[in-house]
Amino acid sequence: ACVDKAGPGGKPINLFESAAIMQYFAEKHNRFIPTDPAKRQECFQWVYWQMGGFGPMCGQFGHFMVYAPAEKVEARDYGASRYGMEVQRLC
Repeated sequence: ACVDKAGPGGKPINLFESAAIMQYFAEKHNRFIPTDPAKRQECFQWVYWQMGGFGPMCGQFGHFMVYAPAEKVEARDYGASRYGMEVQRLC
């Protein structure tokens, strides 16, 4: 989360969620987001894919690989296998 102290109308604005923060500042500074409607849409599709698919799946895979209790072998193996396959599919 962050606060843009020079938000719309010169007033502070609270921001949260990384994709929303990125979009806000990219639009505010007219950078990084294409102006062509088709390319703009493609850009947002990739951002939303990363935020809603790839990022969370990598996080789940990492959790099971690193933090799942060693004594819960079946659960750890299931989680690592399930999310590992999904990460491979998304890559």
